[in-house]
Amino acid sequence: MKGIEFALLALGAVAGAFVRFKLAESPLVLGTLPLNILIINVVGSFVLGIFSILALVWNLDSRYSLFLAVGFCGSLTTHVIICA
Repeated sequence: MKGIEFALLALGAVAGAFVRFKLAESPLVLGTLPLNILIINVVGSFVLGIFSILALVWNLDSRYSLFLAVGFCGSLTTHVIICA
């Protein structure tokens, strides 16, 4: 992986993690179901699906996939919980 590819991956991951953190702060709960986490995962999956189709149709460079698909959507839809 070249330097620019690593930088794009890191920028996408930071952006996705920031968006997830901000959206996960809101206490949207329906019974025992945390709606904010559900919304985050549905939106992230939708963005990834749309991007995958557009990347094939428009024949985009793989750098865009590193930024949006792997970096942004990967960190947006991945959540690590550390329990005490």
